[in-house]
Amino acid sequence: VTRWKNFWASFSKFYVYILTLTMVLLLIRLFNYKEHLKNNGIVEGEHQVSETNLFDPSDGQLVEYIRENWIHSPSVDVLDISEPLDHDFSQFGQSKVIDKLLNAKTRGFFIECGAMNGKDLSNTLYFERFRKWTGILVEPHPESFSDLIKLKRNAYAANILLCPSNEQRKLPFIYQSMRPGYSALKDINMMRDDDIVNAYKLQIQCFTVYTLLRAVGTKYVDYFSLDVEGAEMAVLKTIPFDKVYIKVFTIEFKFNDGHVKDTRKSLERLTEFRQFFKQTGLYKEVGIIPENLKGQLGHDVIFERID
Repeated sequence: VTRWKNFWASFSKFYVYILTLTMVLLLIRLFNYKEHLKNNGIVEGEHQVSETNLFDPSDGQLVEYIRENWIHSPSVDVLDISEPLDHDFSQFGQSKVIDKLLNAKTRGFFIECGAMNGKDLSNTLYFERFRKWTGILVEPHPESFSDLIKLKRNAYAANILLCPSNEQRKLPFIYQSMRPGYSALKDINMMRDDDIVNAYKLQIQCFTVYTLLRAVGTKYVDYFSLDVEGAEMAVLKTIPFDKVYIKVFTIEFKFNDGHVKDTRKSLERLTEFRQFFKQTGLYKEVGIIPENLKGQLGHDVIFERID
């Protein structure tokens, strides 16, 4: 009996020692994790970033932090939408054009930046409902994002901006409550002075495309719909095409300040996109959407990866 008592006493001390050591190690790891976030510009708990820190978009701890704090998981609920499953919600038929280009692919993956409320003018809802896709929806506008979450789409969602560089920071976001689809990301050169005066001004956190893809665990994207009101080129330049595979892009090149459409500036943007994708050596231009505009320029340009 005495031997058993001594054994249990020794075992209890050993168990307490192991438990204490484990807790200490966990606390040390947690402390180091928080210090790592602070050193990289993130303030834990407040979901903020500094405005100047450079960062590695593939940093594992930052990716984990983004996954846990900034990304809403896909909903498991059935979408309450009355339109037929094959209804195209996009503005100029982008969805069905891309669907044809991808040979009616099922269970693909998309990114839609400029997702608005997740339904109106959506380039990706068609794929989610009719082709069983999922993806990432990015929308910085606070009111639109709230409506997007209420819609309960089967896709990841993030209330952020896409970074125009590998600087971890907040960016100025200017929006109007009555015009949720029109805002400025990188600068305000696409907004008129009277619009700016009457707009709300926020500082919104940004992450790169690559960081978001790592956070949701994929490197392959079938379709990327990019509409960020003027910062498209800067966002494209952050994408490491040697690390991610994006099959098809639609990119808005139409210059529109909400009042006047500028053909010259639209052509400049289109030329810039063409030069960028040509220099990658990975993409070809497929077409302009919408087609057959009787001499008008169009709205989006399509690029498809060729390898």
